[in-house]
Amino acid sequence: MDNLELTKRPVYIVGHKNPDTDSICSAIAYAYLKNKCDGNCEYVPARAGQVNQETQYVLNAFHTDPPVYLHDVMTDARDIDMNDVEGVTEDVSLKKAWHLMRDRGDVTVPVIAQDKLTGIITIGDIANAYMDVYDNGILSRARTSYKNILETLDAEMVVGDAGGCFESGEVVIATANPDVLEDYIHQGDMVLLGKHY
Repeated sequence: MDNLELTKRPVYIVGHKNPDTDSICSAIAYAYLKNKCDGNCEYVPARAGQVNQETQYVLNAFHTDPPVYLHDVMTDARDIDMNDVEGVTEDVSLKKAWHLMRDRGDVTVPVIAQDKLTGIITIGDIANAYMDVYDNGILSRARTSYKNILETLDAEMVVGDAGGCFESGEVVIATANPDVLEDYIHQGDMVLLGKHY
């Protein structure tokens, strides 16, 4: 036996818990196939439960030993491929977080404050945030930074301090005639304008 065979990583092929004949035979057959096709690992048929009488009869008929019994098939931390993922700060815009995940091919991004994990943003969180916005006062209630709003809209601030936060009022999109808009705009509102007069 050469050194390569001694260093092969074992990979256990397991069916479902309380295995039936199909589950046991599939584990044996698949492990055999993988060992023939891939010489990098040692594929070991395994089971997550006891062999029933019917399965034992089939194994006896083919003079085959039952697969090795695994009492625990939980994943250990050492079994997981860890990626060193750059985190974001708590004031990141959802747009920036989404671009980071898209560019890196990740489905989550950690939120870091003072070198400690404070949360995780998932693609599902971003989708829910966009789908669940029903009112135009949510940005002020969340004290959203103008920086994030400008970044998300790819806009520039005409009036106000871009370093501040939107703390009161509603978001008004000024697409109507200015005479009509006077009835909709109130003190503290944020008005989004296009390039028209």
